[in-house]
Amino acid sequence: MKTKESKIKKRKTLVNKEINYLENKMNNLESKYTSNLEKSSLNDIEIRLKKIEGQIKGIYKMIKDKRDCEDIILQIIAVKSALNSLAVKLLDEHIKSCIEPSFNDYNIMKNFINLIDKILKNV
Repeated sequence: MKTKESKIKKRKTLVNKEINYLENKMNNLESKYTSNLEKSSLNDIEIRLKKIEGQIKGIYKMIKDKRDCEDIILQIIAVKSALNSLAVKLLDEHIKSCIEPSFNDYNIMKNFINLIDKILKNV
């Protein structure tokens, strides 16, 4: 019984870390990486992050309520899908606002290629 409780405690800790991570992301929307984004895009991103935050809090509640593991896993998959969708949205905005205007800058293109490489490794 102790191991089940410790597993639940570990899951709660992971969910709390994810919530803190997302809250930090939401608080830093005006960072250097999003400074060129249109206001409407920032609003869309914020809405998506709040939805993801709600999903993660829902997962935390499911764990706390000792819900079925399959249901929890399905919600985790949904969160991952939402995060992937957000990454694609941000990448699209990044291309439009940062990459296209500085297409001839080697360092910017090199950083962009490294970003694409990281994304492809996580798909």
